Amino acid sequence: MTDSINHRTILDAERAVNEQYLNEIERLIQNQSQRVRQIAVVQSQRWTNSSPLRLGIDRGAITGVIGRVALKESHPYSDMMDETFYIAGWYVKEDGFEAVNWAAPIASLFFEGRSSRHEIAQSVTGRRTFVLRGADLVDYADEIETGVNNPFEGMERSLAVPAAPTRRQHPVQPVQSEKHRSTPKSTEPEEEPSISTTDSEKTESMGEVNARRRGLRAVEAVVKVMKLPKRGRMGAVLPTMQPDQYQLVAAASDRGLVVQGQPGTGKTVVAAHRAVYLTSEERGAERVARVAIVGPSDHYVDHVAPLISELKEPGAEIQVLSLPALLRKVSGISLNSKPGDIGRVESSWELGRVIDSFVRRMPDRPVSAPMDQRVRRVVEAMQRADSSEISDAELLTWLRGLPRWNALSGKTRYLPMLATVALALDSSEIGNRVGHLIVDEAQDVRPLEWRILTTSLLESGGSLSLFGDMNQRRSDWTAATWEELAEDLDITNEDGHCHVHKFQPGYRSTRQILRFANQLLPRGERGEHALRDGPPPTATKVSSRERTVRTVEAAIDLTRRNPGMVAIITTEPRSPSMVFRDRGWERGNWRHSWTSSGTTVVILHPDEARGLEFDAVVVVEPADFPENVGRQGVLYTSLTRANNELAVVHSKRLPRGLRPPR
Repeated sequence: MTDSINHRTILDAERAVNEQYLNEIERLIQNQSQRVRQIAVVQSQRWTNSSPLRLGIDRGAITGVIGRVALKESHPYSDMMDETFYIAGWYVKEDGFEAVNWAAPIASLFFEGRSSRHEIAQSVTGRRTFVLRGADLVDYADEIETGVNNPFEGMERSLAVPAAPTRRQHPVQPVQSEKHRSTPKSTEPEEEPSISTTDSEKTESMGEVNARRRGLRAVEAVVKVMKLPKRGRMGAVLPTMQPDQYQLVAAASDRGLVVQGQPGTGKTVVAAHRAVYLTSEERGAERVARVAIVGPSDHYVDHVAPLISELKEPGAEIQVLSLPALLRKVSGISLNSKPGDIGRVESSWELGRVIDSFVRRMPDRPVSAPMDQRVRRVVEAMQRADSSEISDAELLTWLRGLPRWNALSGKTRYLPMLATVALALDSSEIGNRVGHLIVDEAQDVRPLEWRILTTSLLESGGSLSLFGDMNQRRSDWTAATWEELAEDLDITNEDGHCHVHKFQPGYRSTRQILRFANQLLPRGERGEHALRDGPPPTATKVSSRERTVRTVEAAIDLTRRNPGMVAIITTEPRSPSMVFRDRGWERGNWRHSWTSSGTTVVILHPDEARGLEFDAVVVVEPADFPENVGRQGVLYTSLTRANNELAVVHSKRLPRGLRPPR
C-alpha cells in the first residue's frame, strides 16, 4: 500500500507540473501579440537547441508534458540546466522546471537514453514516461539506469506548485514495475477492464509475452496506453515511442526510407510523427518546408490529421491526404467511386506515358470547361483514337473497350487514369509540391498512382518515406517486393539495393488475434510478436438469412466489454446500417458510425479499414473478401484491426487455411 500511496503522491506532483505547463501555454496564447517582449532567448538554448514558442499556436492543438529526463549532478551543462528537464510540445522555462520541444536534439535522451548520440547521453540517470489522456496526465512509469540510485527521489516539486491541478478528469490505477507492483483497491469509474482469460491461458502464455516485452522502453506505460479505449483518432503515443521508432522518425530526410511491419507495429505512428519532425524548426538547416503524408482512405485522414494538428509547429506545412480523395479532387469527380476489381492496364506506368503524349498532341485540347468535363472530352477522344494517335496496340484495344463515361467515372479502378488526364491538362491541379512525401500502406499504391505522386506532388529532388506490409497487399498489379518498388521509384542505394527497416513487436492486436489471422500467411511469415494476450477470436456460422442480424448483435455484444469503438468490416456495409437504423440507433459523428447511449459502432468496407484500429471488430463473411496472387491480403488486414477482441460471422465456408479459432 505504501508503494501505491507514494506513486499517487508523485503522480499528483507531476500533474501539477503538467498543469503549470498548460497554464503557461494558455497565457502565451492569450498574449501572443506581446510575445516578443515576454519570451527571452534563454542561455540553455545553446545546448538544447529548443526554440521558444512561436506565433500562431492553436489553442486546440496543445498536449501535455510527455516525459522527464534526469541527469547526473555534474553533467557537462550543469551551469545552464538543472538535473532534470521535461519533454513537451513547446519550449517553456519557468521557475522550477524547464520543458523542451520533443523534436529538439536533446529530446533524443528521453527516447533513446544512453544509446542516444547526443554528447551528454552518458549523463542520463533516469527517464519518466507519462501516460496521457487528452492533455491530462493520468499515470507514469520510471526507468532507472543500471548502477544508480533513483534520481527522481527528492526531485518532486510539490512545495513549488502554487495550486492543485484543475484538469483532473481521469484518475487511474498506478502503473508500477513488476518488481514493486501492488494491488490496491480502486474506486475509479473509468478503470479499463482487464482481459478475461482462463488461468491455464495466462500460465501458458506469460513466458512468451514477457520475452516479447524485454527490451521495450517503459513497457508498463506501453501496455496501459494500448488498453485505452479508441476514440476514432490516433491517441497520445508520443510518450511511449520506442527507440527504433524514434530513430526512423528522426532519420535523415535526404534519402529514401522503407519500413515494413506486421499489423499494429506502429508504422502509422512513425509516419505521422515523422511528418511533424521533418517540418520542425528544431532541425535548423535540415528542416523540410513542406511535407505530405498520403494514406489509403478518408477514414485514415480522420484518424491521423488531429494528431498532426496537435503536434505541428505554427508555419509548418503538412498536408494529410487520402489518395482516393486526392484523385477525385484532381480529376474533378465529386462522387465517391465504387470499389471493384482493378486490372493491369489501368494500373500501369505505360498508361500514364500514353495519356501525356496524347493530350500534348491534341489539336483541340479542352482548356476552359470544368475539369471533369475536360477530362471526359479527352477520354472519349482516346476511345475513338486510331493507331496513328496511340501506337501501343494493347492500350488502344483497352481504351476502345472502356465503358461509357457515367459508368467509367463512378468506378475506383479508373480514378488514377482520370487524374492522370487532368494533370496532363493542367499540372497545377494537385496543388503545391512538397519536399518530402510520406506514403502509408505503400504496398497498395499502383504504378500509375506512384507516377501521379512522384511527378506532380513531389518536387524535383524531393525524397520519399514508405510504410507498409507486403503481406497486406491487395492487388496483383502492385510491386511484389519492396526491392522492386524501390527500383521503380529510384530510391535504391549506390549498389542498387534497398534497405528495408523491419518492425517486429505488435502493439495493437493480441497474440490470439494474430495467431488466427496469421493462418492466411505462408508458414515462414507467421511470427506473432504480440505483447498482450486476450480472449480467443470467435467464428459463428449462421444462415445467410440471419447473417446481418447476428452481425449487429455480435457488434452490440462487443460494445459491452469494449467502451471505446467497435467496427463491423463487411463487403456489404449497407445491410447492417439498415438494422441499426431500424433499432433506433442514430448517426454518429464519425464517418459511417451509429451511436446509442454513448456506444459507437462503425461500419466499413474493407477498403476503408486500412490503417485504422478499434477496440473490437466483427468481420463478416470472409469468403467474400477478394484474393490477390493467391493471398488474402484484404481479409488479413481486416482481421488485424482489432485491439482486444475479434468476432467472425459467416454463412459460407471460411477461406482456405483459415481454421476456426480453438
